[in-house]
Amino acid sequence: MSEKFDIEKLREAVEKSLTLTESKKVKIHQGSHSAKTGGAILENKSGQTKQNLFQLAVYSSKLHDMINENQDLDVDLRERITEAINKISFVYHKLEYKNYKEAE
Repeated sequence: MSEKFDIEKLREAVEKSLTLTESKKVKIHQGSHSAKTGGAILENKSGQTKQNLFQLAVYSSKLHDMINENQDLDVDLRERITEAINKISFVYHKLEYKNYKEAE
């Protein structure tokens, strides 16, 4: 009895949360500080991160549906999925603790 992931509801929620006021729009400055952003420095505090998390949720849901229960994935693919969950788990627990400490 598994729940079906409602991608449209997730998309609506993320788009709503990404509606930024004029003062919070992402400002991009060209520079050589970040290879991952093509040399751009993102000044927005959470907009790009929330977009990335949305994509992660979408891809995770689609991958979950693509993989058959009895399918034998390549070791490389299994390792990449494990690495991704380990990294997301680290961020989640770090923010969870930070929010807990701030609430005290």
